[in-house]
Amino acid sequence: MRRVTPSARLPPGHWHAGWQRIPGGTVTGVKVDQLEHYDPYVNQGGASTAWVMLQTSTSPIKWAQTGWVKDYYNGRRNYAQWINQNGVDETFYDPNPPKPVGQFSKYEVLYLLNSFFFNVDGVQILSPPPVATFVPTRATIAGEVTNLASQMPGGYSSIPAHEWIYTARYMGSSGTWKAFNGQRYWMPLNAVQYFEVYDWLNWFDIDIWDKACPN
Repeated sequence: MRRVTPSARLPPGHWHAGWQRIPGGTVTGVKVDQLEHYDPYVNQGGASTAWVMLQTSTSPIKWAQTGWVKDYYNGRRNYAQWINQNGVDETFYDPNPPKPVGQFSKYEVLYLLNSFFFNVDGVQILSPPPVATFVPTRATIAGEVTNLASQMPGGYSSIPAHEWIYTARYMGSSGTWKAFNGQRYWMPLNAVQYFEVYDWLNWFDIDIWDKACPN
């Protein structure tokens, strides 16, 4: 898998590229059936991650997410993160190693029984599940870097180097999985100059990539 060192992009902060869905009402699940394990470049102190998330759609923003992360000090890991009962984010790192680079895993967050369930390849990675501190009304699928000197998952406009994500779905209060059919988003808004997203085939295939990678 291709990597790049985007050393000219120095501003710190959290930078997102992905998709959001606010269907109206409670969102009880979000998943991707196949999320590619990638090996992005991360700058010292930085991290790069791809995840699925349940959120609030109004302030204060709260979330519950799972995915993989590569950080400078600890390498690649699967994880779950949520807003706990003290109102701060809490992170659990799965002690089991993630799949090798280039393979795929299924990631899923469910809001059930007033709790959040985090599943990787059909296995609940955190038990007991944490108590839900909010009712989710938004689903999000995204890549994220913690500084612009690190590489967003996926390369640049070259098919083998994309971050491949297959079969994105969300579930409302009806309990039926539906095609994600979300809106593209970048956070902050000027992140669009650094990262790209693409969706097609009725959300069977969605991609993220970093424009700093060469063609």
